[in-house]
Amino acid sequence: KEWDSLRSHVGVHTKVVIKSKAKEAIVLGREQHSVGSLAAPLDQWDRDPRHLRDHQAAQTFWNAVIWELVWISFFTNTTEKTKSGNIKVLTVVVKGFSAAATCIIIAIASRFVFCSVGNRWLRSVGGHGRQKRNLQIRAKSALAL
Repeated sequence: KEWDSLRSHVGVHTKVVIKSKAKEAIVLGREQHSVGSLAAPLDQWDRDPRHLRDHQAAQTFWNAVIWELVWISFFTNTTEKTKSGNIKVLTVVVKGFSAAATCIIIAIASRFVFCSVGNRWLRSVGGHGRQKRNLQIRAKSALAL
């Protein structure tokens, strides 16, 4: 009888923990993953200097796509079929993994550049992003007149 109550207690709390961790993983994916933030952007982009903005996530995505096209173009003269018509599995795997690895490197490099250099101005305005930045731009333009 005690085991039944323990089993139901553990089952209920396990479901609660799994749901909360799943929600946390979704939020973290939308905040920090380039493709996730591109597909489902958050509204809190002006609060965190390390967070990729929507246009930065889109630029990172297109940087990786263009790089993949460039990388695959290096393999244009390689044949994927033997004389008997069979597919060379090793050639296909090498092309695919090398393209994927270099795309990941390009995406990480783009993210690093955007988050460390591109969002540096957020730290200087106190981390409240768009509102303070717009006020600074208006103030500078008013002083220039």
